[in-house]
Amino acid sequence: MRAAEAGSTGAVNEDARTNLVVSRRALMAGLVAVAATGKIEPAPNLRQKIDEAAANLAALMNELHGGGSWYAEVDHEDPFVLIGRDLAAP
Repeated sequence: MRAAEAGSTGAVNEDARTNLVVSRRALMAGLVAVAATGKIEPAPNLRQKIDEAAANLAALMNELHGGGSWYAEVDHEDPFVLIGRDLAAP
């Protein structure tokens, strides 16, 4: 597609050195894709999220029931979560 033909559509640029035709739509799609990939966060560490959730639950149990210190035990090898009151704590 030459510049005269591009003028009729108004949406194509031609590089004279390579005869490469680039549409504005393709250019914008590429820019959006580059911007979007820069914002992708790495996959969350699920074990860490589970540990944090268990600790939050222990804190909520302490807030609701009181009674000293509460703890959370998470065993990722043998899927088990325990939230309990620390009976040894004063």
